[in-house]
Amino acid sequence: METDTRTVWADSIDAEIGFWSRTIAKDPGRFQRRYLRSAPANSLLPGLVTLVEAEPVAVLDVGSGPAPVVLGRYAKRVDIVACDPLADQYQKLLEQHGITSPVEIVNAEGEGLVEQFGAERFHISHIQNALDHSHQPVEVVRNMLRCTKPGGIVMIRTVINEGANEHYHGLHQWDISPAANDFHIRHKDGAVTAVREALADDVQLLLQGMHCSRYGDKLQDWMDVVLIKKGASAEFVRQVESHFFATQIELGRGLAGDDGGVARLRSQIARLTAEKAAVEQSKACRLGQLLLGARRSPARLVSLPRDLLRLRMSQS
Repeated sequence: METDTRTVWADSIDAEIGFWSRTIAKDPGRFQRRYLRSAPANSLLPGLVTLVEAEPVAVLDVGSGPAPVVLGRYAKRVDIVACDPLADQYQKLLEQHGITSPVEIVNAEGEGLVEQFGAERFHISHIQNALDHSHQPVEVVRNMLRCTKPGGIVMIRTVINEGANEHYHGLHQWDISPAANDFHIRHKDGAVTAVREALADDVQLLLQGMHCSRYGDKLQDWMDVVLIKKGASAEFVRQVESHFFATQIELGRGLAGDDGGVARLRSQIARLTAEKAAVEQSKACRLGQLLLGARRSPARLVSLPRDLLRLRMSQS
């Protein structure tokens, strides 16, 4: 699987660079403002930074893309190291449009973090919407854990089953989904890894939550995972757990206060799904499928009269 997943990943790089090239070119000024967020995109992060006793707090952002989502204001000093295996290509895009990033993006694969940065260097290791883009995501999580100091935190935010959502196109070779006291990473060929089980005794506690957000005219189901590396005090674990679930509640309240927008969107999706199913079961649709199949395969013309008769009988 190693060769296959890496080959598919490498073959998809141009498409990923193309996406960011179009995004930046569309409005360079707006993209530059991504670096000026008042708060990081992951609302869990500021509170966790506050709970870490050290200062500055060393944060690693894995798969950061050209604009790290961990940028923002914090209650204490934070030293951010952002890395991405496409960092060099992103730097060229930024230079082409006169954009300057406030942090250097280091060229590094998630599968090689320890080799790049060394073990036990960071208080918090973070990845958002990028784990399923890697060629060996279990190894990425293992490297993040090894790069984190004892008692430190690994944060993972990902769309649930994004591989299936994207029909396993491009970088999306993997599905990531919640499980009982664990989470699963499944390759598109069906191979599944229970991640906490694979990490064995290195994890002191796993916290898991789910929330939904709007993305254009779609709904996205997200999963938050926080791993506390072995070596944390009981009080720190209690504080992290309390903050984690308080944040999950706030995420849910934010959706509930969306003026019914999410509820309307869910209702619309349900209605369209029902209409689609009704159309697919209709006589006209099935007749069209038969005729189209016969046109594409002349050999099927022999059985077409029998198929049409069966259709008519089933609808009578």
